[in-house]
Amino acid sequence: MKKIKYVFMLLCAMLVVSCGSKDSMDPETAKMLEELYGKRQVIKVDKPGTIAEALKGKHGGIENMKIVGTIDGNDIMYLDTTNYMWQVYALDLLDAHIAACEGERATKENTITENLFGGMSTTLTYLYLPLDLTTIEPSAFVSQWSLKEVRIPATVTSIGESAFSSNGRLQSIELPEGLTELGESAFYGCENLKSLRLPRSITSLGSHLGSFEDLYLSWSPEEFAKFGEQDFSYVEFAESGHTFSFKKPTLHVPAEWVEEYKELMKHYTIVADDAEQAPEAEEMKEEKPESLNTDLLGKWSNNNDPVIDLVVSDKIKDYDGKKGYGYIDASNEYFEMDFKLVFTSVTPDGDNIKVHYQKFEMQFTGDPDDFDSEGTYEEVKVGEGDLTLIPAGPGKLKIDSKESRIKNATLFK
Repeated sequence: MKKIKYVFMLLCAMLVVSCGSKDSMDPETAKMLEELYGKRQVIKVDKPGTIAEALKGKHGGIENMKIVGTIDGNDIMYLDTTNYMWQVYALDLLDAHIAACEGERATKENTITENLFGGMSTTLTYLYLPLDLTTIEPSAFVSQWSLKEVRIPATVTSIGESAFSSNGRLQSIELPEGLTELGESAFYGCENLKSLRLPRSITSLGSHLGSFEDLYLSWSPEEFAKFGEQDFSYVEFAESGHTFSFKKPTLHVPAEWVEEYKELMKHYTIVADDAEQAPEAEEMKEEKPESLNTDLLGKWSNNNDPVIDLVVSDKIKDYDGKKGYGYIDASNEYFEMDFKLVFTSVTPDGDNIKVHYQKFEMQFTGDPDDFDSEGTYEEVKVGEGDLTLIPAGPGKLKIDSKESRIKNATLFK
């Protein structure tokens, strides 16, 4: 038994030795970097702020460096100020972790903080960010002129304003699906970065992202309209440098939505993105609700302020391009549409009818403070909810809802 145990322990030890240190870089990329800059040198940092000790005794240029362990802003600053970053062309931080620290280059946990890599006059060309990184703050890599490629991990959810601006050599970057915030001018001044695909997960989108010739969008027109008026234009200087013009990228959208985008973004060239298919729309089931109070079906209205019109049906119909079991139009004091509720389901509740709806509002795509600005009013989905239709006497119907304009409103046939 002791002999078996000894052999097992020996095998485990051999396995650990053969595996070596953790390496998350794919073999193809590792081979490419070694062909360019020689074998990677692994620098192990036992605790943040100690990279100076880890590099002690290492002389000459380290063109291809991998850092393993926990680092902070002081370590990055040391690499810069001791001229190590002048010599590093490829920096692999995939298996490193960024910790919080105070000082001239303060950092936060799992964050490339503001100006952390900004303004370094270095040879750093390929950068692979930590796999547990979550945030890239504004101006984090501003004016990092040598950067050609940056790998952003899937864990990053926020990229701040001007994060990569004025990176003149940057030509390859992929935004992760899961990114929710992309700040204004994030890639402005990256003249070699000609195209960018924007993930559908983004919910906060800045304008003037960069001098892109092609932008790839995957949102539905409804979803994109929620960003408000978007300006993706950029300045292009003539060769003389004395005159300039404004350019706009070509927008690549799912083929199913080309026509809608042409209406929404009238001053842009819109083409179909063959690689991106529009998500399948949720089809409403053509199921007739059972036992609805038929006295409540049909058209209702209220001629008092606020003006409300309602239609409720036991069949799916098309109402101005929106399919449903009916709708409510609520107008403001100027007798203009305030919002529309389109019924996606109606179910019996005794003599009442329970309704689930989607809410639409008219939103101006131009500058709301500038009445002369270019823009149009678009009907945009802004939410959903529930309400109850209640009989309130012969020819009368009461709406019980959390919507303030129609809360407890009474309508007449």
